[in-house]
Amino acid sequence: SSPSVASGTKAFEILVRRHHRRLLGYAISILGDENTARDVVQDAFVVAHRRLDDFDTSSDFGAWMRGIVRNRCHEVHRAESRLVLVETSTLEAVEQQHQDWDVSEAEHNRCVLRALHGCLAKLPEPLLQVVNLFYMQMLSGAEVAHRIGREQATIRKRLQRARQNLSDCITTILEASA
Repeated sequence: SSPSVASGTKAFEILVRRHHRRLLGYAISILGDENTARDVVQDAFVVAHRRLDDFDTSSDFGAWMRGIVRNRCHEVHRAESRLVLVETSTLEAVEQQHQDWDVSEAEHNRCVLRALHGCLAKLPEPLLQVVNLFYMQMLSGAEVAHRIGREQATIRKRLQRARQNLSDCITTILEASA
């Protein structure tokens, strides 16, 4: 497969991991049956993958997926008379709660990114250099080592220290703003 297809597949896998649990809870809240909900969510991801070109990237992926799950739940309900769907008002309340979580999660991510930006500026130059080469330029550890004339073990240790410094710094900033 081409690099763009491979990177698109990887991005979709990340979105599946990020949204699976909440979508499963959403489907369970609609259907009241965990096994059927698991099948619905799995089907919804298959549908989403097929229709990925239809997704407006300026929109919220979670909301788009909830729409697919909701539609799939209704299809399953029509096919299986044993399932009883929740009331529309309850479904609307559940959808509103998910939208609120989406907004909250997006704000948290913005805070983390702002903190990360500030923390990167505080890294000592040798650590910042390997972070930039490894994470921003996406060079391998061996390529970073070759580029700056150091052993791979040195690069691994610098990356480890940089991650720890960034984690501590971000945690401190987020706790101070809480």
